[in-house]
Amino acid sequence: MHLYLVTRGIKDRTDRWVNDCLARYYDYKCGEVAGKPIVGRLQLSMRPIQLYEVVFPEEHLNQVISDLQPYGGYGLQEGFIKKLVSLLRRMLKLEDIPKGILPNNTSVFSEGVDVFCVGMKKDKMIPVKREDL
Repeated sequence: MHLYLVTRGIKDRTDRWVNDCLARYYDYKCGEVAGKPIVGRLQLSMRPIQLYEVVFPEEHLNQVISDLQPYGGYGLQEGFIKKLVSLLRRMLKLEDIPKGILPNNTSVFSEGVDVFCVGMKKDKMIPVKREDL
């Protein structure tokens, strides 16, 4: 069974919530011997699906994409999740990122982490009056 939740809160509090969830074990029937059930214990598994807004100077777009390699999306290209990502993209008014930018020597560690870019948008420059400084 898969349960999808959205959390919001201070990072250390949400981390504690996850840790408390990971401390939960549940009985399950994992077989039968001589007509008697074999009962195992299964730890609750938490796989976060998180949305990050990564902010950086526009002139470093290619470098950031090369560093982060956000071309994953295992499971995000089908069914309900695909529709959800598409809706999120429209709500945030995002456009496509450049494709095919290769990783570089400074790419961040991502083993076991699927990184998928929903989209990007340019900064809106807000003029600052000299007297506001």
